Amino acid sequence: RTAVQTAFLATYKPGPTPFTVSLTRQLTGALVAVEAALSRVRRSVQGGAVQRARLNRLKRDVGALARAPGDIVASVGDLLGGFGAGGTRAVASIYGFAPSVRPPATTPSRKQERANYDALRLYLQRSVAVRTAELAVGDTYGDYTEARSARDLVTGMLDEQAEVAADDAFPDLHQLRADVVRALPNPDVDLPRLLSVTPEAAVPSLVLAYQLYGGVDLEADLLERNKVRNPCVVLAGRPLEVLSK
Repeated sequence: RTAVQTAFLATYKPGPTPFTVSLTRQLTGALVAVEAALSRVRRSVQGGAVQRARLNRLKRDVGALARAPGDIVASVGDLLGGFGAGGTRAVASIYGFAPSVRPPATTPSRKQERANYDALRLYLQRSVAVRTAELAVGDTYGDYTEARSARDLVTGMLDEQAEVAADDAFPDLHQLRADVVRALPNPDVDLPRLLSVTPEAAVPSLVLAYQLYGGVDLEADLLERNKVRNPCVVLAGRPLEVLSK
């Protein structure tokens, strides 16, 4: 996070108000994406109110925010830090925010505006990637495939950023990627694998769970994972996704 912030602050030099339009629009797009992400996670009433009040304040003052790189860093940290356990994919969804139109580099001031635009987009996306990595590593997963999926989500973002990163951020992004690959799936946890099973005869879900696992503890997972409408009759001939023992 420090490397990403340092790279941003070294490049982002806001100028006169007329040349912050593209930056303001880009920040607005990011704030809208954060708002959408918040709607995807369960939050306490108080916590949700605090986040939405912060978002509304930033959207009202987005022009001033675009001219204050230190405030951008603080605001991004506060907003992403507000997502806790279970918010991995919600935070990841912010990565693809609408960045607005990239300004042309037709004059010296416009060249700086474009440099600001690029620095801001990279900073926002890298901050999202870093926060997603933190949340993904701390999450609990029900099976090996789920953990692998979270790992691929994070490494995909980090790979994209590493391709365009300069020497100031590349080593840290590369190291973060290596750390995530080592941590997911957690080598100290023996996660079950996903298997495909096709019942030869229609049976109640309790019977099927007992046949698969020698007990009924995983019946609820079986029902939820396969969207079984009627637990009394699990249809024959339909492939089911089940956990290994």
